[in-house]
Order: sequence, then C-alpha cells, then structure tokens
Amino acid sequence: VSNWGRANFVLFNASKTQFLQLFTRHNLPDNYPLFFNDTQLPLSSTLNTLVLSFTKNLNWKFHISTLAKSASKKLGVLWRLRPFFSPSQLLALYRGLIRPCMEYGSHVWGGSTHTALLNRVESKAFCLINSPPLTDCLDSLSHRRNVASLSIFYRYFHADCSSELANCMPPPLPRPRCTRLSTSSHPYSVHLPNARVNQYLHSFIPYTGKLWNSLPLSVFPPAYDLNSFKRGVSRHLSN
Repeated sequence: VSNWGRANFVLFNASKTQFLQLFTRHNLPDNYPLFFNDTQLPLSSTLNTLVLSFTKNLNWKFHISTLAKSASKKLGVLWRLRPFFSPSQLLALYRGLIRPCMEYGSHVWGGSTHTALLNRVESKAFCLINSPPLTDCLDSLSHRRNVASLSIFYRYFHADCSSELANCMPPPLPRPRCTRLSTSSHPYSVHLPNARVNQYLHSFIPYTGKLWNSLPLSVFPPAYDLNSFKRGVSRHLSN
C-alpha cells in the first residue's frame, strides 16, 4: 500500500492507520509487528470505519452494545424533556433522531443474536411515549431490518449494484430432480453453502439468503420493481 501511494503521489498518514488482527481461534499470538511508512502500527482491539465497529473475532456484540448505549443516552434526554412534548411529538422525535441510529448498516450486523439489546431500548421508548395507539402502529426493529436486508438482497440478485457485489451472490438453487424442496421453493431461490462457524452463518448473505428462500412467490413482481418487492415483503412478514 505504501509503495502504491508513492507511485501514485498519494501520501498516507500512518498515525491514523489502524491494525486489527482477525481470527476466531484463541491460541494465536497477537504480537505481530506491522509497519506502515516506517511507523509500527499498534494492535487495536476494534476497528471503527463508516460508523461500524469491527472486533478481532468478527462478533457484533460490541458494535450493537455501542448503538444501544448511544440510543439510550439520547432517550434519556427525551425523558427529561417529556413534560414539554405530546406523545405524538415524542414519537416523531424517536423516529427521527433515535431509531435511525439503531438501524444504520443493519444489513451487515442484523443477523447477530445480540440485537435484543436494541429491542430493550425501543421498549423504553414506548414507555416514554406512553400511547399504545401510536406505538402499536410501528413495525418492529427486526421487521424493518429484515425488509431492508431482503431489499438489498433483491437488488444484488438482479445485479442492480457493482459487478464486485453481484459476483458475491450465491448461485441459483440447482434442481436436478423433482423433490418436495424443489417444488416448494420459488424460482428465485439461491444455493447456500453450509456454514461451519456462527460468524459466517449470521453474516448478510447466509442469514438473508435463508429468509429469501423462505419467501412465497407472490412477493416477487413479474419484472424488476424494488418498491413493489418491498411492499410485498413487508406485508408477508407482518402476517
């Protein structure tokens, strides 16, 4: 990277460069010396990029906990100001200022088992708003994450993305013979490889691909139509 920068007249700041060692085993040494522009990079426990926090074992607990803590702090401010707002105003503030912070990049980490931490924050928000007729109309966080992830999967499946992302998509489900699985699955089903580690099983393509394969054919429009697909998926998951 350093040589490429010099060849292309790009200057990198080594002091802002992070070094994160990724592994799933616990018996690996963590004293690898790594140099960038003659500066040794210290080993980081987390890597923060694009508001996502990566850890060495690719577990999303730290990132989701950070989101929950940040949202709880903002919710605490609303608790102190609640005498000045009506329930509908509190709902608007929650939907506009707090909920989006718990959903950014959810297709990346939405398959994690630690998302229950965010549900607790939303439960506190509903207690703050204290108006079931208003809050009962909201889709759950998990519902919104699944709709968002399936919508992205739909785009990637139809190559409405870069060629690099489209090439990461799993192949169509092979149908060598007529079986109960092949006859019950829709024609857009994909073949998902077996996962040996939970980190991969809960990542975007395996987790969302499983949801994708379970969808009924009725949610798929005859031609590419993202908005129509979103509406169909949302109705199906709401039932």
